[in-house]
Amino acid sequence: MNKEYYLKLANIYRKLIQAFFSMPFKYGFSNNKEENFNRDILNLYEKYLQLLIKHQEEIPSLENDNKLKNVSCYLYALGLSIPTIFKNIYEALLPWQCGADPGEISGFAPFIDNWSEDELLERLFADLDTLKIKAYPSTINAPIKHDGYKIACFLDKDGKDFHFARQNQNDIWSQKMGFDKKIYLSDNPMAFLDRIPDYDYKLVRTLEIVKSRERKRG
Repeated sequence: MNKEYYLKLANIYRKLIQAFFSMPFKYGFSNNKEENFNRDILNLYEKYLQLLIKHQEEIPSLENDNKLKNVSCYLYALGLSIPTIFKNIYEALLPWQCGADPGEISGFAPFIDNWSEDELLERLFADLDTLKIKAYPSTINAPIKHDGYKIACFLDKDGKDFHFARQNQNDIWSQKMGFDKKIYLSDNPMAFLDRIPDYDYKLVRTLEIVKSRERKRG
């Protein structure tokens, strides 16, 4: 990562800290102050992710999973981190845990009510489009065709929860359980479902995703 990357990152962090200190003055006692602040923070987080994607490795590796300690299964599968400064500021001012649900990055409300398969996929594809991540239909056992990597998207049969897993450079699948820091491994993501007894998940879609990484100039 070059000097330009760190300068842009520092600018995002500066705006984040400014948002933190200006919240009481900017939003006051508005009924929608938490929602408005959440949107402003997510706008900055979106800029961080767009910057990150251009410079990170194209295919996640288990060796770098320590950078994903703050994220849920969704962002883990996409290989997108939440810097601790974002997490601390977010959770200091908002009454819920920092971790974008599918669709939040692209402007949807957080997950509250039951979702249908179509709603989950709409949110997922909106986020991928916002982050300029290309997605191609795939299956669990299909070979990689676009130099990307695969993610598996699950939804509880009653629409009460979602889950995501990813395939790594060594073809092994991995997942996180919510915000748990432990990483689980398997050669088949369907095997993960046995570890989640509270929900009855079904596979909704398997995708090969390709990030628009900034190539090194040589």
